[in-house]
Amino acid sequence: MTEDEIKFLKDHDHQTVLLHLKDGEVVKAKILFVSETGQDVIVDLISSTNIARYQKDDVQPTYQYLFKDIKSVEPDPEKRS
Repeated sequence: MTEDEIKFLKDHDHQTVLLHLKDGEVVKAKILFVSETGQDVIVDLISSTNIARYQKDDVQPTYQYLFKDIKSVEPDPEKRS
């Protein structure tokens, strides 16, 4: 991830974004915490193109994604005005 993408994640704290992972998965998630020292982002998972890899639960799941596993980020197209 680039510095601009890390800044984008920080600027979208508690907002919904799309994370494009290097394995091809696309995750729609609400940003909870971005850690430059930990090189990761903590999110509430909303949806995924590979939902089978996640534990099924009635509670909205929280996940950690390492910067090195994220190919790119973008705003949630459903949130654009």
